[in-house]
Amino acid sequence: QGPSGSARWCGSRPAEARGPMEEAIPEIPTFIKHEADDAYKIGRFESIRRTLDSGQQALDRFRSRLFTSMVVNALVLGAASIGILHGVGVAFAYHGWPGCAFSFLTGVYEGSGITLLGLAPLPDDLGRTRSILVILLLVLGASSASVMWLIVQLASDGGVDEFRSVCALPLFVTSFCLFGIALAQPSVVRMQKWMWSAARVHLLMRLLVSVMIGTASCAFGRMPKEFFRVPPLMVGLYIAWSPSMHRRAHGCLRRQYDTRKKRTAATGVAALLGGHSMPEILSQARARFRHIDLSQVDEADIADNRPNPDLFSKTNATALGSCDAFISHSWHDDPKLKWKALQAWRAKFIAQHGREPTVWIDKYCLDQTNIDIDLRCLPIFMSGCSQLVVLFGPTYLSRLWCVVELLTFVQMDLDIGLIDLDLVCPNGSRNKEGRAALARTADTFCVSKCECFNVGDKQKLLNVIYAGFGDMRNFNREVLRALRGTGMCTTV
Repeated sequence: QGPSGSARWCGSRPAEARGPMEEAIPEIPTFIKHEADDAYKIGRFESIRRTLDSGQQALDRFRSRLFTSMVVNALVLGAASIGILHGVGVAFAYHGWPGCAFSFLTGVYEGSGITLLGLAPLPDDLGRTRSILVILLLVLGASSASVMWLIVQLASDGGVDEFRSVCALPLFVTSFCLFGIALAQPSVVRMQKWMWSAARVHLLMRLLVSVMIGTASCAFGRMPKEFFRVPPLMVGLYIAWSPSMHRRAHGCLRRQYDTRKKRTAATGVAALLGGHSMPEILSQARARFRHIDLSQVDEADIADNRPNPDLFSKTNATALGSCDAFISHSWHDDPKLKWKALQAWRAKFIAQHGREPTVWIDKYCLDQTNIDIDLRCLPIFMSGCSQLVVLFGPTYLSRLWCVVELLTFVQMDLDIGLIDLDLVCPNGSRNKEGRAALARTADTFCVSKCECFNVGDKQKLLNVIYAGFGDMRNFNREVLRALRGTGMCTTV
């Protein structure tokens, strides 16, 4: 354990700390060091590229399998309902106990069919979400046309069948309009939100229509077979109304698919890339990667958590692999203690290398005018730094961005020994009570308790987590594994 609260000591020891035998070892020529460093960086980036490529491929396969299986299951349910209807005959299917059984089966199709289609795309999958909405619009459009035709055919009936058709038409038209609004949304988050809202409205209206038709059937002295639709519709409505059920379903499917931890890790990091190709991400990252001399960082800026676009001009463009450290910290920790921990790490670095460290730090190096692109490049930015410096304070594990940064570094196959964990507490690691308190935050970590300064960022990151890890339990397990590697967590 290093000084000033550092849980990892990276790099060679300073000259004054060497023994007499070590002094006799000749220095490696500078040009050999540079060649070795270059070879190491090339190998490291190649490994990272393979990891991200593998993750993207695994994530794409999971997206395709999930989409295909859900759509096929929904279509099978629909085909079964239509097949039974035509197989036994319309008159037989709509009367007596067979009619009740058919009504229940139709309720299963309507209740589960729409939820299966809603679960087909992952929360961050724009293309497949659009495809599902188009499918739903086609089905609802065909259903509306069919109901209108039935109304015309039954115009002289005046019985329950005509009443059923008249009640169903507003349902299909309203649902068609709501899903159309969902399709017109500009972002996948809003599109998914509108899609599930439309699904809830559709199922709720279908439930009310079934109750009304069942009541009308009783009034006409007929068997209220529409009541048999109610139980499966209620189950479907519960699933559509519960985002936690969506996450559980995706998590269960992900656990069945991802049997290897390495593949789970790779897909988790790949989800951050937002579906963009590796060449595109690498090109953007190379063009946008920046660093700043730590001597140019002001304490007042670190204490202020408000974005300041003017600070970006203090940074310099640099090549990937040429930055000494990626600084990961929480804006909610004590700014004075955090500054003290950062300066302690700086002093240690200067003692080892004889120069000021260059760092990537969000307040300075994130381009506030194009923040989405920079955040998409975050895994590459982290790999472009020689080490990860974690200023680990009481609130570090309660901030979602901090946790994502830590886990991203670990899961890109980067050496966990490159994490320099500095404790943000009085006297650093020498404060046993403070260290124990910080360790307890690690032992009790749960991503559901994490927050973001920007609510939109939180939803975006949660979507990435669900896409990459399936559910919170998988994510929590990986974070705890990373924390155990740094020595800050004892939970098994």
